[in-house]
Amino acid sequence: MERFAKETGIKRYNWELYWNDWSSALRDAEFEPNTFGDSYEPEQLIIKLIELTRKLGQFPQQRDWQREARLNPPFPSTDTFYKQFGKKPKMVSQLLSFCQTRPGYEDVVTICSALPTEKMLRRKRRSKVMNKPDTYISGNPTNAIR
Repeated sequence: MERFAKETGIKRYNWELYWNDWSSALRDAEFEPNTFGDSYEPEQLIIKLIELTRKLGQFPQQRDWQREARLNPPFPSTDTFYKQFGKKPKMVSQLLSFCQTRPGYEDVVTICSALPTEKMLRRKRRSKVMNKPDTYISGNPTNAIR
């Protein structure tokens, strides 16, 4: 809608006089309305992620996904990836486990091997907690909380 308003000068309040929603306006103009809720299987998303990783030669950042989705409309949005896989370390873990169990993905494994995975972060958090120095009350080391 924003692009339509920018290119035509017709603002939302103008077309809302005639149509209740954008999909109705598109149908009347004999275009296919936008579809929401098109879901992707996890494997489909992994394949898309592999394709983008190979195209960039590195694991994509959020702006890379956004650019790809804008230039290639069938490409899933950033939110789709995050909803399916969670944050980057979990996504990297999923991608690596997929690629390491199938031939032909050695290049993606090489690219992603240096990235932090979910397992690495868990291990790092655990070691941080275990090596935490004693906490003192009133600055007196004899009152250490253990």
